[in-house]
Amino acid sequence: MQLTKHVHQRMNQRGITGQMLELAITYGDYDGDKLLLNRKMISLFLREIESLKAKLLKVMDKGGVVLVIGDDGQGITTYNYDSYRRNK
Repeated sequence: MQLTKHVHQRMNQRGITGQMLELAITYGDYDGDKLLLNRKMISLFLREIESLKAKLLKVMDKGGVVLVIGDDGQGITTYNYDSYRRNK
């Protein structure tokens, strides 16, 4: 997204970084012509991230997981990634 000179001036005046605007663009919601990322939305995202982090750590403890998918798109079997590597 192109930003005008005016936006850059306001960013400098208000301590808003380009990374902050990227977060608003990625995770914010439109309200008319405004793109909003408020505290409530950020709080929800942070809870989701914490939940995802806990799940990823469980998968990492297993060394990863593998899901074998058949030609028809159905899952056939699953196993720990480390168990596959140990057998080679």
